[in-house]
Amino acid sequence: MRTWIMDEENTPQRFPLRRLIEIARQEASYTAPVCIATRARGYGASIRNMEIALEDVDSIEVDLREVEGLAEGTREWFYDLDLEFPSRGLRLGLHDSTALYIESDDATLCTSIAANFQNTRNASP
Repeated sequence: MRTWIMDEENTPQRFPLRRLIEIARQEASYTAPVCIATRARGYGASIRNMEIALEDVDSIEVDLREVEGLAEGTREWFYDLDLEFPSRGLRLGLHDSTALYIESDDATLCTSIAANFQNTRNASP
């Protein structure tokens, strides 16, 4: 199940990505200090470093606290970010500066995360 989140905030990034990550961690009971990034693109040196690291590989392990800091979207900001919480079967991120998303085979988990946002829409199967 994929759910789009179109809530916005007043930052250069426009979307509450950090809030999404924090809520997803809590709702999924994800306690690992790292997660998997499969795509990263945006403005700023740290984000550019992630983008470069992903040029020759499908995924990289990233420090979740560092990503949460970057996801604040004020000093650096993402245009695209795809994260996976592998032990929870959860994917989330920001798609092309258009909307946030969550994706999981666990519909209950998606619904519980999405309930924390105002403007959501389930993707067509």
